[in-house]
Amino acid sequence: MPSRALGIWDGERLPRLALVDGQLASATADPRLTEENLRAFVLLLSAHFQGFCRDLYTEAAIVVVSKVRESLRLLIQTQFLAQYQLARGNPTLANIQADFGRFGFDIKGELQAELSATPDWHFQLSQLNEWRNAAAHQSVELPATLLDRLAL
Repeated sequence: MPSRALGIWDGERLPRLALVDGQLASATADPRLTEENLRAFVLLLSAHFQGFCRDLYTEAAIVVVSKVRESLRLLIQTQFLAQYQLARGNPTLANIQADFGRFGFDIKGELQAELSATPDWHFQLSQLNEWRNAAAHQSVELPATLLDRLAL
């Protein structure tokens, strides 16, 4: 059964991000707004990724809850929502691991095996959150790694 969360990512979230990216890269973009646009894009990217993680978590929880007897469903649903990190926290590796760990997943270990072509994915996720916090909290200076990306 294909993942609904992945379908939304591929069919809605990625195309929207690509449109915004194309708009920012266009020759008509106002160069005076480059830093503001970059801040906005980082926030948007983080928000869409967090939304994807929440969609995937919800999808997995629904599958689990559907497999238990009716009298236990409310109890199980309540447990999946207790201390739900992605509902209020950034999509950090720690928050993703805390939530998906309820299903018995070792996110870092399992994703590392799946993403062997991108061995530094957890560093990239950490960078995204660093950039997101700098943009959201109006840091005077954006992290150097983000500014390096902008210079590309």
